[in-house]
Formats: sequence, structure tokens, C-alpha cells
Amino acid sequence: MDVDKLARELAGLCYQTDYRFQNGQPFSERLSEGDVRGLLRALRDRGYTVSRDEPPHVESPLLSDIEEREHEPTR
Repeated sequence: MDVDKLARELAGLCYQTDYRFQNGQPFSERLSEGDVRGLLRALRDRGYTVSRDEPPHVESPLLSDIEEREHEPTR
């Protein structure tokens, strides 16, 4: 997964937050390239991969692999 390239592609996307304006309209945020890059790196470090196969999808590691990695001592 090319984190930098994918971060540039996803930067600027709008997503709906859990917040609402007083009139009830949903509040949206834009993703910054730095935030996307950090999120993608964190996912990659946990074993997730993003595929551009048709249709594009995210492949996740086994939960046991994630838990094992989180309990490894840091070096």
C-alpha cells in the first residue's frame, strides 16, 4: 500500500461527523492529507491492506494477529 499516494487521493474527502447544527443539519469535516497519512500508517502497522482490485476493498488481519502485535514489547 502506497500510503503517501493514497493519502493524496483521499485528502479533501468530506465525511459526516456525529455532530449536528442547532437546526438539525449534519456537520461534515474534510480530511487533511496529514490525518489520512497518519491513519493509513496506523492501519498498515496493524496489518491492514488496501486493495485496488475490483471492487476496491480493505483487507484486515486476523484479530489474534492484531492482539499479539499489540502485546509485543516495544524495542
